Amino acid sequence: MGNKKSAPRIQNHDDQDESDYEDDDDEPNVILEIEERAECDNVESLSKDCERCEHLYGSAMIDVKDFSLDCLPEALREQQILDYLMTQAKIAVKLQVKKCGFKAGMTFDASGWACVSEDTAIEYASCPLQDCPMNGGNVHKAYGGITVYTNEHVVNKKEEGVNCKIIFFYVRDKADCEETFLLQKDSPDTTEVGTISSSELLSDSDTPVLAWGLCVKQVRENKDLVAIETIFHDPELFNVVSACSTQRICAWTKMPDLLKKELKEHVVVISHPHGRPKVVSVGKLLCLEEASQGERAEKETRYSASTCTGSSGGPVICGHYPYRPFTHSSKREYRDRIENFSLSY
Repeated sequence: MGNKKSAPRIQNHDDQDESDYEDDDDEPNVILEIEERAECDNVESLSKDCERCEHLYGSAMIDVKDFSLDCLPEALREQQILDYLMTQAKIAVKLQVKKCGFKAGMTFDASGWACVSEDTAIEYASCPLQDCPMNGGNVHKAYGGITVYTNEHVVNKKEEGVNCKIIFFYVRDKADCEETFLLQKDSPDTTEVGTISSSELLSDSDTPVLAWGLCVKQVRENKDLVAIETIFHDPELFNVVSACSTQRICAWTKMPDLLKKELKEHVVVISHPHGRPKVVSVGKLLCLEEASQGERAEKETRYSASTCTGSSGGPVICGHYPYRPFTHSSKREYRDRIENFSLSY
């Protein structure tokens, strides 16, 4: 392929937080740009998904419960890659946001991804949510310590982030499952490091678990990024999200260098298009721009993995940043093709 590359800066990306990116006037450093079309069918399908889906997601996206080694490109078809991706899939969430302003009264379905923001779960003796549906509104405990990231265009007012509905583990259609406040009691122990297989990560919670937005912590318009602190009612949810982070680090550390190199040429998007159950799409990484320190300008990481309406905010997994996903923003026309992009910095 006709790759144009400039040498990346020597920098540790693994433990960067959103607050690490400050502002200055330097130019972005393009560390990967591919001018030719990606060698996969998804590039063409990107321009057709929304036209043909009629509120169903495109055929290039695979239900996460059906995602297997056979769904990966041949270069990535290894169990270690699948295990790594399934830890990322676990933290992808569905959001339902009640809009304000001229869209007041409308509910917006979108995607996001979760991570723990504390060493241990925060315990509230009295749930701070207004009109909490748990226990019929009686005084009850609640928990915090999980942050959910999504797009600024999904939650573009702080009041939209408060009490927005966050749904974990939505992998089956509503006709076959019920939303609940608690994890299934027969779920495996998620606190023991290094013992969760990809199948267990998918099966331990196939009943959707509800959480809510408590407050908006960060708004990064130049990144199309918002961080929402959450409230939930089962402390085990904190343990599951924390365990996924640990598992992700372990899976990447154990992965052979050759597989890491292959993953750096691909992108995997996990999302809830049209509010439907969680899906996975795989494509090529087309352009990765690394921020010069403090860069304010919008810099787009572009890729060919298919998405559809409602995928906004979902995690975008790229081997260049193995421990923290990008956040999917939208589609845009580049030259003679449609590409997906994230406002990465």
